[in-house]
Amino acid sequence: MAFVPEPAFDEVAAGSSKQVLVTFRPTSTKGEDELLILQIEDGNSVEVKCQGIVNEAKCYFMEKQLDFGNIPVGLRANDLQCVIRNQMRSTAIFHVECNSEELTIHPMKGRIGAEGRVTF
Repeated sequence: MAFVPEPAFDEVAAGSSKQVLVTFRPTSTKGEDELLILQIEDGNSVEVKCQGIVNEAKCYFMEKQLDFGNIPVGLRANDLQCVIRNQMRSTAIFHVECNSEELTIHPMKGRIGAEGRVTF
């Protein structure tokens, strides 16, 4: 599923409403369409059409490598920076996954404007 509703299942009392967050997680570089179905007990189901558009983005690291040098156990290392540049005319969206407790990366997610750059 390219569109993930949260909550996926819920009950809403008659005459009331509920907010649902729908997250688009593209599975390809093409646009995607998907129908989400709202099932109504003792009534007609309602279809909600979701359409996602993926703009091509191409980013690259300005630095070829980061040299942390020798870091003795238990001591905090100096901060290092790297820059990612977006070389397209469309906005790039990024999300960093870091599974290390010893490494801190900021920002973890965001956007890089057309032909812009972000420093980590």
